[in-house]
Amino acid sequence: PPSKGLHQQRLELAALSAGATGAAARSFLLLHDFERGEDSDFGFEDGGEEVHAETLDEEVTAAGCAVPPLATPQKDDAKALARVYLSWLEHYLKQAGDSEAAKLKVVQQAQAFAVSIGAADADGRPPAMNAKNAARLGLADISSSALNVAADA
Repeated sequence: PPSKGLHQQRLELAALSAGATGAAARSFLLLHDFERGEDSDFGFEDGGEEVHAETLDEEVTAAGCAVPPLATPQKDDAKALARVYLSWLEHYLKQAGDSEAAKLKVVQQAQAFAVSIGAADADGRPPAMNAKNAARLGLADISSSALNVAADA
């Protein structure tokens, strides 16, 4: 989420949908490095603490939560991973505004996201999208190695 307030609202809605009204709960917010930039308002003044990826399993287990094993993406997952990447990209582009600089920054962050979920190819390129999708997302004029637009056949 783009702000701590929106994250808290989502947690409250999730708790309500789970029937946890009035109950105390613990949540974990996982952020990529680029989501912790200078524009971030995710501080820890409310008693939270930062946990690094190397110790995440231990911290979550210590909090009394089960830690699901991380799965290595399989070739069969390529289409699903591409959909996840495109959904992520579309979500953040909606928040970026119309400037090409803001769109380029989102495209670069989306490439890092694609790498982190195993959706990038061996050269680090994110999943390809067709030119129609690139235009729909407002990326037709973005030229970057972080964007993989398939050539029309």
